[in-house]
This record gives sequence, structure tokens and C-alpha cells, in this order.
Amino acid sequence: MTMKCQDCGALEGSLHNRECPREICPFCFGQATSCMCRFRAFGFKPQHSESEHPTMGLPRDVFLSGLSKEQEEQWGTKVDAKGRIPFFCFPWICMRCGSVDPPIFMVSDEEWKAVVPRDRRDGILCRPCFDEMKQLLAENS
Repeated sequence: MTMKCQDCGALEGSLHNRECPREICPFCFGQATSCMCRFRAFGFKPQHSESEHPTMGLPRDVFLSGLSKEQEEQWGTKVDAKGRIPFFCFPWICMRCGSVDPPIFMVSDEEWKAVVPRDRRDGILCRPCFDEMKQLLAENS
């Protein structure tokens, strides 16, 4: 069964529409619309979103408006040259219980590091498993 992207409708094996939030950056393999590769390509030095810098290390005009149209076109050319990544549906699976496509939840980096073993921090957990692990750690400390 061929799946479609939930956001842009791309069929598996085809490319996402440009600026689809599910497209993967071919440079860092992060979410293309939110990674910082496009800024680094033009010599900017963006900071992590949790940094103390009010414009994340970008010039104010770039922070507020993004790259110029010309820069966006150049970025598109760089992405095309590197090779855009076709859409395929890979379900997210909780690494502990195996549930498929669990809802996304957020905790601070500190909390994640306190609960999830170092060798598993890049994986996916469902909220019930995370909460149970946290409780077990508390009970056994």
C-alpha cells in the first residue's frame, strides 16, 4: 500500500512539495523547514533556539524575514545538487513497548537525560513508557 505525506500529499518514492514541514534536509537529516543549514550556507552562525541570543545569532533582518528571495533560490539549488530525499513512510515506534506512531510529547533536555539511558537518547519513547521509567528511577534511588 502506497502512503501519502500527511502534509503535502506526496506519494511514497516522490519528493515532498518544497517547504513541506516533513521534508528532510539532505545535509543534516533534520526537518528541512526548521534546520539551520540554509543559514550556515550563507555564512551565518545561528545559535540553538534555547540560546540566550535574542535573534538566535542571526542578523535581525534575517531572523525576522528569513533569507532573501535570491538566497532561497541559491539554497534550493544547493539542496537539489546534494539530492533531495524522497518521501517514504517510516512509522515511529516506541523503543520500549513497540507502540506505533505514539503522540509526540516534550520534556526538557535535562529531564530527558535524567530518565533515558545515554545509549537510547536518540530513540523514540511514548509518554506512558517515559513516565513509567521516571517513576521506576524515583522508586529505586
